Amino acid sequence: MPALGNFLGGFGGFQVGGQMPDPGLLLSDHMGERSVRNADQFSHLEGILRRRQLYCRTRFHLQIFPDGTVNGTRQDHSVFGILEFISVATGLMSIRGVKSGLYLGMDENGDMYGSDQLNRDCIFREHMEENFYNTYASHEHRNDKNGRPFFVALNKDGTARKGNRSRKTHKFTHFLPRPVDPEKVPSLYQDILGKR
Repeated sequence: MPALGNFLGGFGGFQVGGQMPDPGLLLSDHMGERSVRNADQFSHLEGILRRRQLYCRTRFHLQIFPDGTVNGTRQDHSVFGILEFISVATGLMSIRGVKSGLYLGMDENGDMYGSDQLNRDCIFREHMEENFYNTYASHEHRNDKNGRPFFVALNKDGTARKGNRSRKTHKFTHFLPRPVDPEKVPSLYQDILGKR
């Protein structure tokens, strides 16, 4: 293992068992030249949106209704379960229901709701866990007593679970962003593909 540590130590300060480099800096090799780039150079990725379904390990797709209700459905390609993931900063995103036009929000009590305005309640930190599922933690709200973040979660009956009663190790908080087949929901793709 020391030989491996010495070998890796020669590449920009990476060390086995040592300190990791500043996450704001990235190394790149381009035609033999090494350069250090700041994370600000990735600002072109902000505002990129993806349309996905958010499938929970409890076997429900998250959906946002026009009245602001958030819950889960077992129906694949439910029109209220097609969501836009909008990158607002590195690691931060907002989630908007395509059909309802509402943003997923979480209030200070951990209750999820649909908001017609993009506000501080509607920003989430996306993180890929060790089991390759994603978790979405509120960027604004945390538990006052222990500082734990509130997580987006669906109970085993498909109801929205309060964010203050969820942890990243709970299966209710584990989601897979699944691709959307435009052929199954053509009405939601008229703006992109043109009228059919």
